[in-house]
Amino acid sequence: MSRYFNRDLGRTFAQRKWTITAIECYKRGCVCDGCVYQDFFDKSSSDQKCQVKASVVELVRTIGLPEDVGSKGAINA
Repeated sequence: MSRYFNRDLGRTFAQRKWTITAIECYKRGCVCDGCVYQDFFDKSSSDQKCQVKASVVELVRTIGLPEDVGSKGAINA
């Protein structure tokens, strides 16, 4: 199986565990307002886009919700 998956949201690395960044994104419902990376991507001169949302969706799909959040997040599988 490939380490990368093609999804509607883009190409994302197959995560194997929840990272702090992914948990924070999940808690915000994958809304970029208030994200620490928003300024970086807004000021970026390249066409590079944030892929954390795609990672969060893949994490929920493959390993479930993050333990410390439970079902309180905005995204449900």
